[in-house]
Amino acid sequence: MKSLFVDILLFVIVYVVFHITLLPSIPGGDSGELLGNSCVFGISHPPGYPLFSMASYFVGKLLPINIPRMYLDNDQAGWFNVVVDMNPTYAWKVNNMCAIFASFTVVLISKCSNIISKLLSSDNDNKNSNVSNVTGAILFAFSPLAWEYSSQSAEVFAMNNFICANVIYFTCKIIVYVNRHKQYELLYTTNTNTNTDTNKGNSNGSSDSNSSDSNN
Repeated sequence: MKSLFVDILLFVIVYVVFHITLLPSIPGGDSGELLGNSCVFGISHPPGYPLFSMASYFVGKLLPINIPRMYLDNDQAGWFNVVVDMNPTYAWKVNNMCAIFASFTVVLISKCSNIISKLLSSDNDNKNSNVSNVTGAILFAFSPLAWEYSSQSAEVFAMNNFICANVIYFTCKIIVYVNRHKQYELLYTTNTNTNTDTNKGNSNGSSDSNSSDSNN
């Protein structure tokens, strides 16, 4: 339960920062090509990015829930100068999708780091490792390249990072499962050998007592 709370809090913090700093329209690079092709199910430059095009089309045109755009405007009066736009552009919707992918990636990085640190460290280091795992994930999220290309623009990097993070996370879970299975198997083997030795000792003791009784 505590781990779930940390994951949710980490996602919310990272996503709020990404959301507020999102580019409102089409950024540079390949974003214009990717957005234009996604509107008509076209094929972008190799390898084509069909999964990104389909996800962008769904979020931009088919998704029934319209996520409002919130951003800071220095010309507006009031606290924090937050402006809410209930009808964001198609480009912003896809940018926001990339921000969501990037936020989930940060959570997965923290979880993977937590699993690896538990496998490599003792129980006394778990509290320190949890703090360092979350800190490392946040540093990755707000590093210049990750922030610019993975969470602010309609690029394929955010989805790619999300898929790679899922692969690494499930690989870590498989390693944990295998290690637990080996521990259970070793424990079962040890208990079986102990019971076998005990039974042998009991049988030897009973046979020695029977032989002494027969000699008497």
